Amino acid sequence: MARARSRVPNVLLVTSVWSSVWGWLEGQQFTVVIPKGSPIPCLKVVTILRSGTFTVDVQYADVSELQAPAKISSYTIGPFQSIGGDRAKLKVKVRLNLHGIVAIESATESIAAEFIDRLVKWTKTLRYLIHLRKAVDLALLLVRGNLLQYDKIMKFISIAKSEGATILCGGSRPENLKKGYFIEPTIISDISTSMQIWRGEFFVPVLCVKTFSSEDEALELANDTESMV
Repeated sequence: MARARSRVPNVLLVTSVWSSVWGWLEGQQFTVVIPKGSPIPCLKVVTILRSGTFTVDVQYADVSELQAPAKISSYTIGPFQSIGGDRAKLKVKVRLNLHGIVAIESATESIAAEFIDRLVKWTKTLRYLIHLRKAVDLALLLVRGNLLQYDKIMKFISIAKSEGATILCGGSRPENLKKGYFIEPTIISDISTSMQIWRGEFFVPVLCVKTFSSEDEALELANDTESMV
């Protein structure tokens, strides 16, 4: 059965834009969050960068065909934690329900960027040796003696790059290991769940990272893999 479609005008989020230098109001930002014709119900997510508490107005773009005011509702979002004086990255969820009512469902701060940045920096500080009896941060990688496994994971890294993935660190042989089948600790972002490097299980120090907005989404992503044993 086909889903019903919204017949109301485009729904906008209107936020104030303040000067980071002078602190005065520079203008307003208009974002179409739910276009006319969207399926009902639907949930849209908008990313907003802000350094302090702010107000969001939800309104119709055009009310010429409606017997109603343009403004639907107004919300105050904040306070929230900005890191190092930088603007916080907020995900604002807007829901259109079965009755055509539009409302902001939640506004959550994204910590993914800072977490990934710290993870990459930490990974680059790791020391690794082959001798497992030594005190090291990482008992280096390990497909030693297995050319097939080495070639397979290097192929999947290469394919992921060609499909748009980003190698944040690693992705190749360690410079101090010229022999054997070794791969640096590797972190890959901008991954799609259709990529083999995401779906496979390779037992190598390669980490694919994806962001999520809820526990349900995190569980769905974690279970969307295939055993490669």
